[in-house]
Amino acid sequence: MKVGEIYIFIGESVKDEHFKNFTYGNNYKISSISTLADTDIYGDSVAILFENFSHGCLNYHFNKYFITLEDFRNQQLSEIIKNDWNSF
Repeated sequence: MKVGEIYIFIGESVKDEHFKNFTYGNNYKISSISTLADTDIYGDSVAILFENFSHGCLNYHFNKYFITLEDFRNQQLSEIIKNDWNSF
């Protein structure tokens, strides 16, 4: 992941209040990636912030909730193909 890349939010029915601020299927462009100070709760962390959006994500949640635009597209196409194939 790097600044300027676009990722798609894939969290459905999230329980974490913070991630309820994101919308499933919407794209988010990374505006900055910053190392945070070591804390007792999270240890060393990296914060990912998005352009024109007031919420970010810590690196250890990133892969759970975000995928690349290409991976999202491929998942959607696979679902369509699978559903079409099952209709025969």
